[in-house]
Amino acid sequence: MGSSLSRHTQPENTFVTGASCEIGRKICEYLADSIFFLVNIVGKKQSDIDKLSVIPNIEGIRMEVTDPEDISRLVDLG
Repeated sequence: MGSSLSRHTQPENTFVTGASCEIGRKICEYLADSIFFLVNIVGKKQSDIDKLSVIPNIEGIRMEVTDPEDISRLVDLG
């Protein structure tokens, strides 16, 4: 028997880096449509966060993925 993907009954957090590039954006759009909620990480550029945050079920977070304090903050959100 194969496995099937189903929608979650409660929102799930999914973290995506590189969401401002073409493939990253497509991944975000697919996941947002599939699982109800997505937190995307786009780094430091507020303009990228603003563009992606208008997509339903996507919340942009401004952070630097190489900064240990930002990573700790992200873990607390998860």
